[in-house]
Amino acid sequence: MHYTRFIVLFILFIFISKTSAEIQAPLYLLHQTKGLIHYTKDDGQNWHSVKRSKFIFNNYQIKTGKNSMCKLLDYRNKSVRLLSENTHIKIKDMTIHEVSGNISQSGKIQKFFGNFQKKFFKALRHTIVKRSVTSSKENVFELKTAKKIKLSNKYPDLVWQHIDPAFSYKLIIDELSFDISGKKDSKIIRFKVPSLQCGPHNYMVKVLKDGKTIYQPQKKYSLYWLSKEEQDKIFKEKQTIEEIDPENAFLIGNFMEEQGLIVAAMDEYKRFFDQNPDENEMRPFLIKVYSDLKLKNLKNEEIKRYNSIQ
Repeated sequence: MHYTRFIVLFILFIFISKTSAEIQAPLYLLHQTKGLIHYTKDDGQNWHSVKRSKFIFNNYQIKTGKNSMCKLLDYRNKSVRLLSENTHIKIKDMTIHEVSGNISQSGKIQKFFGNFQKKFFKALRHTIVKRSVTSSKENVFELKTAKKIKLSNKYPDLVWQHIDPAFSYKLIIDELSFDISGKKDSKIIRFKVPSLQCGPHNYMVKVLKDGKTIYQPQKKYSLYWLSKEEQDKIFKEKQTIEEIDPENAFLIGNFMEEQGLIVAAMDEYKRFFDQNPDENEMRPFLIKVYSDLKLKNLKNEEIKRYNSIQ
């Protein structure tokens, strides 16, 4: 058993090492666009317009038209650069090369994004489909839920996978319990937790059929309810990020994930990919959140979508 686990981990390490060498993290965020902005991933044969914002990778090129401009946020040093009208740049060897026009410094972002490259490759690990070992027992299943999650009065939703329409659930938080049933065609259960005392709590979800418990987890997991002061602080920082790029739900999702509000992060990531289906390179972040929330079916669907567009 230990030998098999070692082989699996070794193969996973080789895959991730190879993937990290082949796939690069985004270097810049193109945002605050005005006028005609175009980018190309290749040698300049196929140009695409930027309608909102765009994550920029190595070997990309960007052009601005007449009376047009945009900004580039560098994730590595948090600096912001302004591309004026009629400017053409190339990203080569991880560096901006000015072909024509004018590019200038336009401030610096002090926080919020952390080590984005590290987070990118951490998320990338979740794009691997893991094969589970089938138990010899019949009808054996388990309901996994997030091991650690934060909620608040503004973000009270707790989610888990809806196993079967025939099942209902009992959510237990400390000494409180809530009976919950799911919609027949729903893939997940989404429950708004009533306001709790701020601070740490324990929770678990039991599975019931015909009113009888058929599954109970062996241990409870961690749920933290934010205080008003903690929630207000997050709102203030969230507003600062929205000033950087008001229409970019990805930035908000990434921030919410860092704060432990992973259900809110999931909602923002989903909104981003609904608006920007071509940003497939960033899909591992949504896949990671699904993994953290133990939403296996949704995670596997996104992995298939991610790999099919590569």
